[in-house]
Amino acid sequence: MITSRYFNSFFITFFLFSTLFFGIFLIFKNQETFAKNISQAPQKISFTIISQKPQPVVEQKVVEKPIEKVVEKPIAQKPKQIEPVATKQTQAEPTPTAIEEVKQVVPVIEQQIAVATQIDTNAIKEEFLKGIKININKNKVYPKRAISRGIEGMVDVNFKLLSNGTISDINISGHNVFTSSIEDALAKSFPVSIPKELNVFPMVINFQIAFNLK
Repeated sequence: MITSRYFNSFFITFFLFSTLFFGIFLIFKNQETFAKNISQAPQKISFTIISQKPQPVVEQKVVEKPIEKVVEKPIAQKPKQIEPVATKQTQAEPTPTAIEEVKQVVPVIEQQIAVATQIDTNAIKEEFLKGIKININKNKVYPKRAISRGIEGMVDVNFKLLSNGTISDINISGHNVFTSSIEDALAKSFPVSIPKELNVFPMVINFQIAFNLK
């Protein structure tokens, strides 16, 4: 019984699959036949000829423009320039009030010039005295006796400078060991050239000369 059941199932299945494959085969076969018929059928091509109607020719009329006459305009002449007549200018005479104002302004200006000149003279004098002191310090010699004893100190020097660049009335105050050194330094430093701006002589000069062991 079991064997007959399996046999019936196999037979039914085989029949169904055979029918299915046969149907698919017929479908493909019909499609190939239809494609061949289409490719073999003659194709008709139709042409349509469109005829254009001739358009009428429009004649263009040439319009002649009238020739304009050129009218020459008269050239306008420039009016002659009248030169102004030079008139003599009368110089106004200064009034007494203006003269008084000028007299008041002049002393002020002179005072300002005098102050500026004084400032310049003072600056020149300071530079001149500074140069003298530098020369004295350069020409001084530290005494050997003071070096051996380890003596240091300040020396006050006072003298008068004359208009010819020489000095007089020399006064030296300080340790006696430095006196001769200062006298030699003064002898080597003078006479000097006097600037033109300095005109007050004799000029009293005071210096302090230092002697320090380094």
